[in-house]
Amino acid sequence: MAFAQIALDVPLSTVFDYFAPDVTPADIGCRVIVPFGQKKQTGVIVAVAETTALAAKQIKSVSAIDRDSPRLSASVLSLLSFAADYYHHPIGQTIFAALPPAYRELTLPKPRQREQVYQFSALGREQALATVPKRAVAQHNMLALLSAERPATLTSLRVACAAASKLLRHFNELGWLESSDAAQPVALHASQPPTLNGEQHDAVSQISATLDRFSCWLLQGITGSGKTEVYLHIVAQAITQRKQVLILVPEISLTPQLEGRFRARFPSAAMVSLHSGLGNTERYHAWRDAAEGRVDIVLGTRLAVFTELPRLGLIVVDEEHDASFKQQEGLRYSARDLAVFRAHAANLPVVLGSATPSLESFAHGQRGQYRRLALNQRAHQSAVLPQVKLIDTRAHKAKEGFTEPLTRAVAARLERGEQSLIFINRRGYAPVIHCRACGWLAGCPRCSTRLVFHLKRRPLRCHLCGHVEAAPESCPACGSVDLRPVGEGTQRIEALLNQQFPTARILRLDRDSMGHKNAWQNNLAAIASGEADILVGTQMLAKGHDFPKL
Repeated sequence: MAFAQIALDVPLSTVFDYFAPDVTPADIGCRVIVPFGQKKQTGVIVAVAETTALAAKQIKSVSAIDRDSPRLSASVLSLLSFAADYYHHPIGQTIFAALPPAYRELTLPKPRQREQVYQFSALGREQALATVPKRAVAQHNMLALLSAERPATLTSLRVACAAASKLLRHFNELGWLESSDAAQPVALHASQPPTLNGEQHDAVSQISATLDRFSCWLLQGITGSGKTEVYLHIVAQAITQRKQVLILVPEISLTPQLEGRFRARFPSAAMVSLHSGLGNTERYHAWRDAAEGRVDIVLGTRLAVFTELPRLGLIVVDEEHDASFKQQEGLRYSARDLAVFRAHAANLPVVLGSATPSLESFAHGQRGQYRRLALNQRAHQSAVLPQVKLIDTRAHKAKEGFTEPLTRAVAARLERGEQSLIFINRRGYAPVIHCRACGWLAGCPRCSTRLVFHLKRRPLRCHLCGHVEAAPESCPACGSVDLRPVGEGTQRIEALLNQQFPTARILRLDRDSMGHKNAWQNNLAAIASGEADILVGTQMLAKGHDFPKL
């Protein structure tokens, strides 16, 4: 008799015993289909036992064990078990919160067809050019792609030469080709990196010396000090040793530019992004490629900390101080802390980077629990600090957060065809609703903070616990209808700028405007092209973007 203990996506802090005659300890971590109540549900095997405390009539049988999909390793199951226990969340919901949504469906997405890549063998490099007529320009374009250091896809070869398929078959018969799966990691061909300064070189040397064991590094560097360049150098060494690298960033909006820098430096390294902006199928395939060891670099937001990575050798947490690393609903966890826990359990280094470390990380660095590295110089010696001007609001009264000198400065930028960035540390329209008759303030009924007023559908939201309620028509305390929004958020500043500069293109960049995939992609395209004249946003606006007309 064999029984599988299965975790299900239900709000119960227990696992469920099912009869599975062919189950073995090797199946721990496998995805299964089981009957649960009146329907079937997806689960994960977390243990195998020979006996059960349930009566025979209570035992149901496993419907199917999916041995073709990647199974969760013992190390990831241990991480998830720790998270469930430490953050007091049901083990089944913890496991399924860490998996792509498509994994929970009874039917998984079909395996995608992987495109082959081609490259000349040593024999092909010697003999191919001599066989192609000089006038065959298209075929010579195809030969150039096959001779390049980076393997060429069939699609790119067909663009270069219409007869690419026929020629590939011919070249293959002659033994001139080497082909492989496009998703498989291939040899690393890094572009020439810039020269490191002394502080960067020292940081790279010290971190690289610990790639074979656990160490937690706090990389504290001023803005422009080249922290990303340090990441790139240590990632290069990890990939050269055939190790996978997990890079965590706080916001989806940071992934495109950072991914671009990594792809430019490591054009032949397999890389995927994992975040909620991806479609379910695309996200599942990226997760599966990582779990099967077909990628070298995984770049993702907080949920990527749970990704199955069989060759994991390095974890990097960029902007480790950012509050976005903390999940605020469902399984409430800190991805930064779990990254440190995972690195310790797997005996590998983790790098926490920030210009302004969190208080707890700074304290760990002071006590020696984290090994602190400081970058106090700018990476480029010619770089200069910006000019900062303070506006005395006693002399220049602010109207909804804007003073006259600030308005003139923005108008001057518009006349010169330049961009302006307006930072507001609060999303929504106003931080609070206030009754002018009795002084009532809209507070959260579940925690001690105030409810933030949003324009769309006029809800009041708590940005701490996630509570949402409709804005009242009158004061709950005295019945007065004289309720006013107090303070400024990104939505209010956006509305003000639209009034003052009606012909300017104004773009708001915060978690509300970037919440949907299409809006996220459209906003990033507008930023990259320089189409937006004025950009209003939270700290998200400062990270990971190029502003061509700033």
